[in-house]
Amino acid sequence: MSHNFFTEGRTMDLHYSCLLHEQESAEFTEINVTDPLKQREIKLRVGISEDVFLPKKGLLVLPSGVDLHVHFREPGYTWKEDFKSGSVAALAGGITLAVDMPNTNPPVTSVERLLEKKQLRDRSSRIPVIIAGAIVEENTDDLPLLAKETSVLKAFLGNSFGKLHLTFEGFSKALSVLEKEQWNGVVFIHAEDPSLFNLDAFPEDHWKTRPEKSEIVAVKKVLKIAKEFPRVRIHLTHLSSANSVELIRKNNAEGHSSVSYDVTPAHLEFHKDSFIQESWKLKRNPPIRQKPIMERLRKLFLKGELFALASDHAPHTIEEKISADCPPGAPGVQELYPFLLDYTLRGILSWSEMIRMVRENPLRVLRQVKNLPHKLLVNPNDNSKINEAWIRSKVGWSLWEGRILRGRIVGILCEHEGEHFLVPQHKETL
Repeated sequence: MSHNFFTEGRTMDLHYSCLLHEQESAEFTEINVTDPLKQREIKLRVGISEDVFLPKKGLLVLPSGVDLHVHFREPGYTWKEDFKSGSVAALAGGITLAVDMPNTNPPVTSVERLLEKKQLRDRSSRIPVIIAGAIVEENTDDLPLLAKETSVLKAFLGNSFGKLHLTFEGFSKALSVLEKEQWNGVVFIHAEDPSLFNLDAFPEDHWKTRPEKSEIVAVKKVLKIAKEFPRVRIHLTHLSSANSVELIRKNNAEGHSSVSYDVTPAHLEFHKDSFIQESWKLKRNPPIRQKPIMERLRKLFLKGELFALASDHAPHTIEEKISADCPPGAPGVQELYPFLLDYTLRGILSWSEMIRMVRENPLRVLRQVKNLPHKLLVNPNDNSKINEAWIRSKVGWSLWEGRILRGRIVGILCEHEGEHFLVPQHKETL
């Protein structure tokens, strides 16, 4: 089966059908599954290409997920991750579409580099991946050409892994160019104001280095600039503060250009005093913050009020993370959907709230995507044990290691020429 998953022009029709690997001969079985969104039971005839036990009843069928923010590290950092290993981890976690960030080596700052990265994706990714281009000070004049080849551009207003920092002035100039081009994509923004960083803080106090205020001020500046270019869609990614969320809500409620956002599970689940013995796991940008800041953001999540969740899957090896120069980031694409599933099966979130955060609203951000047909089979009576055997990322560790989450994704259910096939979660050769 071809790996040409979609065409990235004015629309992106995901015209693939049964995921990304050649179908082996399948034996069919009939099972009864429950759709909790529609609150009804349906019968499915499912083809299975290997020896997998499926209960005849008790399984749930749910839409697959979208991860708006991943770093699959190819090219340039493939000892950490690559398109194959990252996409296998995504599939194991119920994700069938992801957006890959441009801070690879070389970074995606030109059409040539974007096309080269698409070739790498098409060669080995097991899921569709939208390749984001980077907006930097030096490529403003080339943005029209770059924008024609992708629906997502990324602006790093705060330095992170990679050297792609963009000033607020450069950001404003870029939006002017994109509005003039009537570009139909979306600009993703890493919003932190470097002028407010505390570079004198000790390395182990990473949360002091990049205080909450640096994000809030950056969000305010982004919203002010965005009002000047209302035709350009803006998405603020991996927000770490409820204050940031409330600023966006106020902006949108006042009728200004609609701005979307996402939050990571890590910023909802951990604070600076978590994992005291393994603090290296927590370092990321923006930082894992103090407990009161985390709890305010978490309250919005527990009420089902956040717009979208994304993993910011940013793997580094354990050796790199425990070094004196610990890089920011952690894996997370496989954990995103199970994290939400656990809260839903515990009755804290509704099914509709969960699907809105992991599927419906992410697809609203990526509005050029016209077709995402896959579903998940989930066993609500089993658990996901986050351990070495479960982890698919090449780096082999997880922030959730040792946790037991309610529910287990049995596999991806996809339709091909009128037949349903199951791609099991544990399939190593996806």
